[in-house]
Amino acid sequence: MTSLPPPPARDLPPGRHEFHKERLMTQIDNDTRTPYRRPFLLRPAFALSAVALVAVVGAGIVVTQRGDDATPAVAFEPAQTADPNAGTPDGVAQLVNRMVLVAATREDKPATAGDWVYISSKSTDTFIRGNADTGEEKQVATASDRQVWRSLDGARGWLIQSGVDQKEGGETLDSGVGASVNGPSYDFLAELPTDPGVLLAKIYKDTEGQGNGPDSQAFSTVGDLLGESYPPAALYPALYRTAAKIPGVLVVDDAVDAAGRHGVALARVDEGGVRYELIFDKKDYTYLGQRQVLTRDDSDGMKAGTVTFSMAILDRALVGAMKQVP
Repeated sequence: MTSLPPPPARDLPPGRHEFHKERLMTQIDNDTRTPYRRPFLLRPAFALSAVALVAVVGAGIVVTQRGDDATPAVAFEPAQTADPNAGTPDGVAQLVNRMVLVAATREDKPATAGDWVYISSKSTDTFIRGNADTGEEKQVATASDRQVWRSLDGARGWLIQSGVDQKEGGETLDSGVGASVNGPSYDFLAELPTDPGVLLAKIYKDTEGQGNGPDSQAFSTVGDLLGESYPPAALYPALYRTAAKIPGVLVVDDAVDAAGRHGVALARVDEGGVRYELIFDKKDYTYLGQRQVLTRDDSDGMKAGTVTFSMAILDRALVGAMKQVP
């Protein structure tokens, strides 16, 4: 298999260099805490390592590749699409009530000292790639597989991810950064309030000034708490009810995660015209993943209905050691 050619450079319109730089630096910072955060209004980009910063900021291209010549950094695949007008406010309360009833039957596997949280996942990104020689721009979709281990306090971790420049065998996520609602650890989640009103108030307070507005940020933060994390069983009902209390929440009857699994979603359209979906199994309401769908054409040329980002949780477990697989 041949390696991908290096991304061609191209000039960006005024202001776009800073746009990409700010976005990338946000991703690099988030990768030590909450790798699937996608800032609203900013088109999702393929996860990059810091060494790709110069190339991306200069070219505006969000593709990177490994240092070897044998393995391509990213797997290209057809872009996903969805109904840009899907979603209704009708039935939100009924769906959440069913989710809460099922969640009440779940039991925790208690963690012990020395345990690690293990998450296996897949993500996809869709973006515009430019060619400096021809001036051609085309829409590109990529897929990435990911394994991450986190200590219970969140201070230590390990990441193995395809499509990201990293050392052989993965890279450390040791950051020294404390846990937060946007980067929760096992211990942090265990201390969160289970009263939905109190939890929502905490989310609003802790994310004040972030995102495109308090409601948009609050909904995406619920996704952070459900995503690459290991919430205790008692917290799931609170998270569902908290999401439902945020203004503008919808039900999407058929949502598809990055692994191709169909589920039902709690969703919300943000101020930038992106529908953020939290996807659950239709029978047992297990959290499957999330996706983001354009509800209108964007300024970069992507059409309404384009799935700009999707993620699927494939495995979630407590294990006895870092790099141990269930």
